[in-house]
Amino acid sequence: MSDYTSYQTAMQLAGFLGHRVYLSSNYLGIQCSGIGAFYDDETQSFLETKMDILYAMAIGN
Repeated sequence: MSDYTSYQTAMQLAGFLGHRVYLSSNYLGIQCSGIGAFYDDETQSFLETKMDILYAMAIGN
């Protein structure tokens, strides 16, 4: 279950934060790539969480 009252609000917030991280890493010269991992069971297992995965990113050189 999500703490958000609206799925749309959760998706907008995830996108907003993901884009901020992407722009910041680009500014700092750090490579970054968004990963489509919506409701990805393997990602949830890897992160050891039952929370919904709305946005995943790989960051680093």
